[in-house]
Amino acid sequence: LFGFTGITEEMLAHWQSSLVLLARDAKGFASVCYDDEGAIKILMQRLYDQGHRNISYLGVPHSDVTTGKRRHEAYLAFCKAHKLNPVAALPG
Repeated sequence: LFGFTGITEEMLAHWQSSLVLLARDAKGFASVCYDDEGAIKILMQRLYDQGHRNISYLGVPHSDVTTGKRRHEAYLAFCKAHKLNPVAALPG
C-alpha cells in the first residue's frame, strides 16, 4: 500500500502481517521508503558545488507523511551546515 496521508495504522491493523507500506514508516509494519533526506543532500550539494548560495525550497506541507517533513528538514539541515539563508514555501 502506498503511504497516503489520512490512512492510520489502526485502519490497516487487520492486514499488518501481509501488508508492505511504500513511502511511509509505521511501527510494526513492513515498509519500503524513499531516501528523501539523501536526495535533498545530493541535490543541495550539487547546487552548492556549482556556486549557488541562494537556494529556495518549494515543498509540500509537513502533514504529507510521505515526503513533506523529511525533505524540508534535510533542506534546513544543509542550509545550517553551510551557513545558507533558508527560504522555503510550503502550502497550507
